[in-house]
Amino acid sequence: MNVVGGNLNRPLSMADMDKALEDIELLLKEHWSVFHAFMITQPDLCFIEKWKSCTKLKFKLRYPEKVTIKNYVLIAEMVASAVNGAYTFLAVLTGQGQHQRPERDHL
Repeated sequence: MNVVGGNLNRPLSMADMDKALEDIELLLKEHWSVFHAFMITQPDLCFIEKWKSCTKLKFKLRYPEKVTIKNYVLIAEMVASAVNGAYTFLAVLTGQGQHQRPERDHL
């Protein structure tokens, strides 16, 4: 899965964002039972930390100039936590706490 089209130095476009959202939706649907188990039914801190680490790495690769910003580590942690929280909330909202896949209209 490559959500930025391979060239990290060009500006991010709406097409990139659409592709990223499609990739994330596909990933969630393909691995819904794992995602549901590790994020909702029985939250697994290792899984959550690994996902946050991946989010922070993608952010760092996409915006290397931001690394020099004061409090970069804190900002990256907050962004990664917000991403995880948003997808967990979406999963609970669309699944109503049940073990089921979200419908496309909700993603």
